[in-house]
Amino acid sequence: MLIELNTNVERSFCLFYSINNAKELRTITVIISIEIILQLLVSIFILII
Repeated sequence: MLIELNTNVERSFCLFYSINNAKELRTITVIISIEIILQLLVSIFILII
């Protein structure tokens, strides 16, 4: 069930990527990388405490 959902999400993500232009893609990539950095900072902060 969960795996099926995952592949559906990936498929729609790929579709979304191919529809969007390069500038929007770059923006999405930046947003995703910022989110990853924030998550890393939060986990480091939790580890310190």
